[in-house]
Parts: sequence; structure tokens; C-alpha cells
Amino acid sequence: MYKVIFNNHEVLIEAKKLNKQTIVQKKKITNKNKLEMNIIANDVLDCLTKAKELFYNQFNEYAKSIEVTKLSSLKDQVIDQRVSA
Repeated sequence: MYKVIFNNHEVLIEAKKLNKQTIVQKKKITNKNKLEMNIIANDVLDCLTKAKELFYNQFNEYAKSIEVTKLSSLKDQVIDQRVSA
């Protein structure tokens, strides 16, 4: 059992402008589009693959970030095995 969090620290670019041949961007980090789900998988990489497919099938776009955390039980006790993409 794995806990998957999508778009936890999404970076939004609010404005762009050209300043002496460099691009200056105003950035904002948000978790407004955060989505959590539990997935049963064989290992962490299998869970990451399933999570990518599920998100793409549901929203027709890829997630900005995916965090996978292994749960030791259904009571959300977390083991330190994490993967991000």
C-alpha cells in the first residue's frame, strides 16, 4: 500500500518580462491542485508508473509532481521510502 500525492508544490509563473536579454519571472508556489490517493502496487517504481497513468487518464495531462510514500499499515504509519518525479 502506497500513499501518492500529486501537485503538492506546484510552481506557477504569474508574469514574464524581458530585462536586458534575460527573462524575469514572478513565480508562486501553491498546493491548490493537490490530490492524494492510495494505490496498491508491487514496489515503489510500479506505484509511480500506475500513478502517472491514473492521473493522465483522469485529467488528460501529466502531474507537475508526484510523491510516493510507502505505508506500513492502513493507519498511515510511514516508512522512510520515498520517490518523487
